[in-house]
Amino acid sequence: MAENPEPTRTSDGLPVSPTFSVELGEHTPTHSAERPRTETAGDDYSSILEHKPIPISAGRYQLGEEIARGGMGVVYRAIDTAFGREVAIKVLQEKYSPKSGAARRFAEEARITGQLQHPAIPPVHDIGTLPDGRPFLAMKLIKGQTLDDLLKARTDLHADRGRFVAAFEAVCQAVAYAHAHKVIHRDLKPANVMVGSFGEVQVMDWGLAKVLGTRTPDSTDYDETFGATEIQSVRDSDADFTQAGSVLGTPAFMPPEQAIGAIDQIDERSDVFGLGAILCMILTGKPPLNLPTFGGHGVKGVSSH
Repeated sequence: MAENPEPTRTSDGLPVSPTFSVELGEHTPTHSAERPRTETAGDDYSSILEHKPIPISAGRYQLGEEIARGGMGVVYRAIDTAFGREVAIKVLQEKYSPKSGAARRFAEEARITGQLQHPAIPPVHDIGTLPDGRPFLAMKLIKGQTLDDLLKARTDLHADRGRFVAAFEAVCQAVAYAHAHKVIHRDLKPANVMVGSFGEVQVMDWGLAKVLGTRTPDSTDYDETFGATEIQSVRDSDADFTQAGSVLGTPAFMPPEQAIGAIDQIDERSDVFGLGAILCMILTGKPPLNLPTFGGHGVKGVSSH
């Protein structure tokens, strides 16, 4: 068994403390020392947390250590005291007002992801509001390693190619499911795909997801596997979230229309480009474009291809 521990990640793709090994099907316990149990009256879930809890609560969730911080949210390891299970709680950063555009985008991510019921899309368990008015969401605590990390760890491009292609197929199925519900991801890349120690595949970080519109009455996509379900969005357009000409996403994996900020041209085909970029990484070890930043020639390079 490999000695490299895998980082735990939340459904938005942020790394947390390592728990699993790289080898599929094998599990190793966390090596960090467990905090002694606190003897108090009633139920006490503090022993489940690996580190000292911080003095923050969110409804029935007992928050522990901060495990990740991104541009918009902070993620905490937590315990759902109703079930005694470990979850991840994502909270809007303190610098953002509860009525800000960031808060609306945060709520939209939770709303869209929570309606996508697919085995390869991490579930959102709950959404709520902190006493200071900031929103939070409770989601599955993902344990595994990103496809990006696994691909970079290869010493031979042909090593485990069948395994990676199988993971790619699972990603395609998840994206196809989202498209059947008129939802596009807009940030597909290996770093947003988690591969668990037992072969589970999760498409993470739906923070840029968008609902394209309502289904037509005669739609028969995918044999109506989603019945009459229609994903609801709190916004009619990107006007409050993304201005024309703005660039959101990862340059090396984004299609030209997204790179130049032509948000009115972004649709399911933009995600198909992202899927092709992931497959390019699996087969060649490199993204289709070497554009690490948004500035200068980066976006121009994308639009010229």
